[in-house]
Amino acid sequence: MAGEPEDLIKPHTGDNASWLAPELAELIEWEAVQRRRDARRAELLAEVHTAGLTDTAHGQRTPMWLADVCDLPDNTARTLVRISTR
Repeated sequence: MAGEPEDLIKPHTGDNASWLAPELAELIEWEAVQRRRDARRAELLAEVHTAGLTDTAHGQRTPMWLADVCDLPDNTARTLVRISTR
């Protein structure tokens, strides 16, 4: 049964000495992966925006290109680009 000692694992980071259920450990790993993906997306968006790649190749500013190709709301795409270029 979940929650039994053999189903629990010790966290690999932090000072928390308690044991974690596998689902909690998986959530921690998902968050770590998502943070790495978010950081890489920011790097790529900054490079693309600074170089003006979407302006010359597609005739669109970076936020509008991102919104179109990724099916994002315009405001979300603008926010992602703005944060990436800080």
